[in-house]
Amino acid sequence: METPLQKTILLVEDDRLVAMLEKKTLEAAGYTVVTVSTGEDAVARLAQDERIDDERIDLVLMDIDLGPGIDGTEAAERILSQHDLPVVFLSSHTEPEVVEKTEGIGSYGYIVKNSGDTVLLASIRMAFRLHEARVQLNAASEQKDRAVRDLGIVFDSVPAMIWQKDLQGRFLRVNKPWCETVGVSREEILGKTAYDAFPEHLAAASVAEDQEILRSGVPRLGAIKPYPTKNGDPGWIRTDKMVFTDERGEVAGVIGFAVDITEQRQAEEALRESEARNNAIVRAIPDLVFVHERSGKYLDCHAFDKDLLVAERLIGSTVQEALPEETAQKFLEAFECAATTQEVSVIEYSLQVPAGTREFEARIAPMDNGLLLSIVRDVTERKRAEKEIRELVVEKENLLREVHHRVKNTMNTMVGVLNLEADRLEGHPEAAAAMQDAGNRFQSMELLYDQLYRADTHITGSAQDYITQLVNKVVALFPSAETVETVISVEEFVMDAKRLSKLGLIVNELVTNAMKYAFRGRTDGRLTVAVDRGADETVTVVVADDGPGLPDSLNIDTASSFGLTMVEALTEGLGGTIRFERNAGTRCVLEFPVAPSR
Repeated sequence: METPLQKTILLVEDDRLVAMLEKKTLEAAGYTVVTVSTGEDAVARLAQDERIDDERIDLVLMDIDLGPGIDGTEAAERILSQHDLPVVFLSSHTEPEVVEKTEGIGSYGYIVKNSGDTVLLASIRMAFRLHEARVQLNAASEQKDRAVRDLGIVFDSVPAMIWQKDLQGRFLRVNKPWCETVGVSREEILGKTAYDAFPEHLAAASVAEDQEILRSGVPRLGAIKPYPTKNGDPGWIRTDKMVFTDERGEVAGVIGFAVDITEQRQAEEALRESEARNNAIVRAIPDLVFVHERSGKYLDCHAFDKDLLVAERLIGSTVQEALPEETAQKFLEAFECAATTQEVSVIEYSLQVPAGTREFEARIAPMDNGLLLSIVRDVTERKRAEKEIRELVVEKENLLREVHHRVKNTMNTMVGVLNLEADRLEGHPEAAAAMQDAGNRFQSMELLYDQLYRADTHITGSAQDYITQLVNKVVALFPSAETVETVISVEEFVMDAKRLSKLGLIVNELVTNAMKYAFRGRTDGRLTVAVDRGADETVTVVVADDGPGLPDSLNIDTASSFGLTMVEALTEGLGGTIRFERNAGTRCVLEFPVAPSR
């Protein structure tokens, strides 16, 4: 006989005597017994179970007739709606309708009163065993349901597409990625075949493959297949298919797994196209292309002209083995520099190759994988052309220098001749002065050509050097040079020789006039020459003296002297303007652009 393990029974019996006898029997069998006389009390007592841990009810032994109030069946329904307990009915009723009513409630037994203690105790033990079995079954069912739910979560969370088909090719299960990729919902596809999801030719191929797998039992792994995506674009998947079995170990259908490799295929295709383009570019360029390890080992080689290679087979060898020591060392240093700085390194070298002794320029660039790319260009012809150009430039410079030297000497000779002629015209002061003025003009140009002859470049000259020397030389020609204070301020800038020559002639004319007329009969005086280059690229030339100024009777605009006419013509040639101001002497202001207008 089983011994109860501290089980507590709630006895619901309105007959006190019967309740006392049944309690005694149950306690003798080792049970703890709590008694109540009404259905309401039974419901209330079980409501207290959460607060009375030491008298928690494990089974309810319920009489059906409980006097006024609710009967046993209604009390049992209320209890079972809130608690998972075994309820055993104890009643003197044997009518079928009464017994059926208790069976509909979900009782664990029906005991007829006065059936004896053995029947009572056996029925209670059986009720406990049935309830325990039901609890275990419910727990197992919950565990199974939880496992199914967890499997479903995993099933839908796997990034691969998963599906199951039965032996007739009907879909039994598909996961979320499958639905999203194909563009069909579970409700639309479960119980249907591949013909309901794919175009006929793809569906037929899939069904044929499934049948072959079912027939042979051999999995089909790693197959690459096209499929239409839900937006109509072509897609690609990699699939694995195999049979699955049921609980009996018998083949129940085909399970498939697929990974969408559309992006991978597109990337591979883009890579192939890129490689094809790069190979076409490499084949088209006339340069030598090498891939090196940092140690100098040749890993790849492309040569448009094989006669430019130092050896037929370079791949696998090193620059130390293939090139002269000095050239190899240049490459190794360039490799190290490019790898360290991640910048392009450039070297030049000569090398004896089948095409002869050639000049090369190598540009070494670091690659992402730690290797080095060398693009080597044959620059022999370029070097030869550069040398010829340098020689031509030197020849031109020498020729131009000689021309300037000859012009300078000619100008100097002309100055000497004009001065001799002026000396012979002592009785003709005006003619002598004209000869001297002409000599001064030649002298201004001679100064410029002397500067150009001595300069590195012969097409431009320094305004500061030229104008300063010119003013000093013109002033020195006059007897009053020692008593006149000459102030020269010329900003340093470079001008085209042709424009500088025109400026020199203008300054020569203005300074000559000042020295002639401003200081006549005076023992002192001041001459100012200033040349400034403004921010707007305009040159301003000011020649001023503190003499008596221009006569009021002289109209500059109508004056017909050769000097003023020449100044106006030269000013126009510079694209500038000139004005004469009478204010405590004479002030001439010339303005023109540094460069000629286009």
